[in-house]
Amino acid sequence: MIVIIGCSIAAEKAVSELYKDNAKSAVTVIRGESFSPYPRPRLPEAIAGTLDLSFFKSPSKLAKYEENGLKVIDGIASSINIKEKAVSLEDGRIIRYDDLIIATGSRARESGYADYPLRSIDDAEKIISAASGKKDIAVLGAGILGLELAFALKQRSGSRITVIESANRVMPRQLDEVSSAFFEKKLSESGLDIICGESIDSYEDGVIRFKSGKETGCGLLLESIGVIPNSEIASASGIRTERAVIIDDHARTSEGHVYAIGDVASYNGLCPGLVYFALETARVAAANILGNESTIKLSPPSLMINLPGIPGYSIGCISSPIVIRNEDGPAMESFFISSSGILEGSISIGSKAKMMKVMKNLGKEFNASEFQID
Repeated sequence: MIVIIGCSIAAEKAVSELYKDNAKSAVTVIRGESFSPYPRPRLPEAIAGTLDLSFFKSPSKLAKYEENGLKVIDGIASSINIKEKAVSLEDGRIIRYDDLIIATGSRARESGYADYPLRSIDDAEKIISAASGKKDIAVLGAGILGLELAFALKQRSGSRITVIESANRVMPRQLDEVSSAFFEKKLSESGLDIICGESIDSYEDGVIRFKSGKETGCGLLLESIGVIPNSEIASASGIRTERAVIIDDHARTSEGHVYAIGDVASYNGLCPGLVYFALETARVAAANILGNESTIKLSPPSLMINLPGIPGYSIGCISSPIVIRNEDGPAMESFFISSSGILEGSISIGSKAKMMKVMKNLGKEFNASEFQID
């Protein structure tokens, strides 16, 4: 018996891999959440009004595997007994396993100040209702998800939107300082108010007060400041965790017959919380459970920017010693090159025209003329 705790995109991928080529196997999914797996990165589209919330509540794609041996249980897992190879549910049921996949995902990190975070369908519904009629809305967090939320709110309501970031610049993990400054200018030109380098001291009576003493008006404060892996059930069972569940090259945890995939997993110190990582760890876990040895192979880190009027990307290493920049009107391209002349990464703000060429040439000698740089 293969048991999967959670019903995330990663869990759905694991199921599809376990039943590849119409295989027959006893697999039980402990669903937990009330809805079927859905792509959380598309929630801002629902807030913008360009995607109906019914999209996220569509019938489960897992039903088609029932004739192959899949069973989906509505219930919440409360504990794992490693010695007995059993999962206990909150309602008292016990599900035994031969191999276990932990796909419990993550939850929104919360500051304690915001009215709502954005992480789930329920959050999106609350935000849509709360934003109605508000003239001043603030979003805490200037990562890509926070910025997508800000643009979605502006598109839906036309309100004044302020984005607040405690770091001294927007998207500090994905952009270098020069690219970040260029990006912030583009965001401001698009109608967002950007406040960087400020931490909230209090929020009450429609006023956000910062620790610096400054303040700004706000009718609704939302946030998108990262996630926390739901690793508690694994940690309590004795499985090794460090914030997330630690996995090896085969997506195995410290317990040989237990695997972790998606947002709850940490691999080589990385816990990216991104779709590509969820799909790859799910693929590898399923393959190894079936006896087909497989190891995790991750592409260079990448982030696509799809904000209205501001396309772009950040790919690969952006801390290389040599940086070549090309600013052409509304776009800025930055190429990060090793001391031996190898292209290690690139950032583009305002254009995606050279994205495929960058991906094709990562790890190769950088040729400026090939990228039309004088």
